[in-house]
This record gives sequence, C-alpha cells and structure tokens, in this order.
Amino acid sequence: MIAFTHYDADPRVRREAEALAAAGHRVRVLALRDRGEPAHGELGGVEIFRLPVARKRGSSSASYLGRYGLFFLLSLLHTSMAFVGGKIDTVHVHTMPDFLVFAALLPRIFGRKVILDVHDMMPELFGAKFRAGDKSLAVRLLKLQENLSTRFANRVIAVHDPHRDVLLARNTHPHKTEVIMNLPDERIFSRNGHASRPHEETPRPERPATYNIVYHGTLAPRHGVDTAIRACDIARRELPGLRLRVIGDGDDRQALLDLTQRKGLEDVVSFSEGAVPVDRLPDLLTGTDLGLVPSRVDPSTDLMLPSKLMEYLQLGIPVVCSPLRVVRHYFSDDGLTYAEPGNPSSWAAAILRHARDPRLGAEQIARCDAFLARHSWDCEKQKLLALHGPNS
Repeated sequence: MIAFTHYDADPRVRREAEALAAAGHRVRVLALRDRGEPAHGELGGVEIFRLPVARKRGSSSASYLGRYGLFFLLSLLHTSMAFVGGKIDTVHVHTMPDFLVFAALLPRIFGRKVILDVHDMMPELFGAKFRAGDKSLAVRLLKLQENLSTRFANRVIAVHDPHRDVLLARNTHPHKTEVIMNLPDERIFSRNGHASRPHEETPRPERPATYNIVYHGTLAPRHGVDTAIRACDIARRELPGLRLRVIGDGDDRQALLDLTQRKGLEDVVSFSEGAVPVDRLPDLLTGTDLGLVPSRVDPSTDLMLPSKLMEYLQLGIPVVCSPLRVVRHYFSDDGLTYAEPGNPSSWAAAILRHARDPRLGAEQIARCDAFLARHSWDCEKQKLLALHGPNS
C-alpha cells in the first residue's frame, strides 16, 4: 500500500491494511513520517515504512506539489526495488494524489494487480481550496491526471455511489470500479464498549450542568470549524454548561485558536494537541452529547460522506450536519439535524434544540440504526478481500 498520509491517524488506510493482514496477506504500507517517528515499524500486523516526507500543511499549491513529488519518487524507488526482490503481488494506492498510482509502474508492466483507492476528488478539492474555476488550466490538468490514473489501474475503488457516478462520468470504466464505503471498524467504534452519554427518555432541564459537543477531523477552512466556534459563542448565553472539544490538526488550527481567544471562549472550547490515532478516538468521544459536521458546501465537500459522521452514529452520538449532497443521498431529514453552512445562528439553534430535547437525538439515532444495519464495515471488508483475492 502507498498512502500520502500519517498511517497511525488515518482510519481508512489502517482499516483496509489491517483487514488484509488479518486475512493472511503480508501487507507493507509506505506512508509519511513526522519528526520523531521511526522509519520502520509494525502496527496491527501491518509493516510500515515511513518515508522521509512530512505532511506540512499550508496554502501554497507549489509546496503541496513538491511534497507530493518527493513522496512519489521515493515510493517509486521503494516499490520497484521490492518488486525486483519478489515481494509484491499487488500494489494498492490511496489518493491523494492520484498520480501516486504510477509508483507501481514496474509491477504493472509485469502484470501485477494495481488498485487505485480514490478517497477524494482532486479537481474539486483543488478548485475549492485554491478558488480555481472548473475551466482553469490547473483543474483541467487534474482531471487529465485523474483519467490517466484510473486508466492505468486494474481496479478503482470509490467511497460511495455518487462518487462512483462522477468517476464513471469522467470515463472511468464501469467494469473496473468498485464501491467500498468509508465506514467505521466495529471493533474500534463499538457502542457497547465506548458509548456516548445515554439519552434520557424525558427532557432534561433547559440548563444542564454540562453539554458536551465535539468536532474531530481535519482543521481546514472547508470543514467549517470556525462556524461551530461562533455558534458556541451564541449558544453559551442560554447554555452556560456548553463545552466544545476540537480534536485534530490542519492548516486552520492557529486561526481557530486565535478565534477562540478573541471570542473569550477559552473555558468553552478546547483543542487536542494534534491529530489522534484512530483507536484512541472512542475513548475521547465518551460522554459526548452531540457531534458536529459543519462543512461548508462546495464541489469537493458536496461529494464527501464524512467519516466523522459515520463514527458518531456508530457510537450512538446524534449529529448536526451541513446538508451535503452525498449525506442527504443516504440520510433523510428525520435521521440527522441539518444546519445552514457558515451560519453560526443556525448552528447555535440546532445545538440548543438538541440540548433542550434529548429525545430528539435518541429518535434520530434509532432511525439511523437502520442504515448501520444495512451498511457495515464487516460487509465492505468482504468486498475489499474479494478485490484482492486469496493470499499467496
């Protein structure tokens, strides 16, 4: 596996790698390395090679391209040497970037299987992040490299049905495309093992001692964490016990810390030290009353089914969410509470609504349980194992 990510904190990459290892495959992952991390290690039965590239975050497209390029070259060298040494049957590449799939050039030439696992749509994400129009040269080039990458791969994985539809519309062949949804691993996100705060059958007083809400994930402007912080500034006037925990790291971290300080919310909003390994998340989410998914709506976020949303639901935590197109494809208005993206007043009203009526969250979780019964990681894992075939 090749993934431009910090392996320990990436739930999808870890989930797939560990599922394959548990099925008897020998799995090696090439990933990023932060300062102080060992170059080589093992976790959950998976061998990890951390290449000397860090995921420094920033707003410069040139800096992203430079780190992508270095990671690609190191991955190409490592993969080619491993293939010559007889250690590769399949190369499974996680995006972004899409062109990482060409690090499997030598194995592909000699008939080995190459799988491209498309997490996000690069043209839409680049356009939203750098405000580039659909007809800009950069976005057109990204669509071209996406098309070349999916053509190069033997098989392509999409993360949900609308995602697959976009890939097919951009000339990815239907016969090579499989949907494997980004769902929580039930071994880690167990409602029995790590339950959220129980939701009473009768309403609580309007002013509970504490009301705990959480956002976890990437801290980037498109994810709207600033909206959640501003909403807390409004809602705390009626809900003095309101507490927001922000868990994660990203480009927007310092701006969010500054916003919290300007609003005088240091006793309301707290931040984790940075990104958190996925297996630590359930403990950190214990006691949470409400999960937030406050993404702004743009062409990239509209194609996302956020993993944090699925993790909250798996743990029995009610959710307030932006009305993203893919989310509404799977969840009706009575399963989640939707709030207007970028509107702190709308988010404050949704938070107060849940705080005043805990039955609302309990009823929504009961409705979402039907979705979780139909869609589980255990089912998606079987598709992944079938895609790779029996271990040799």
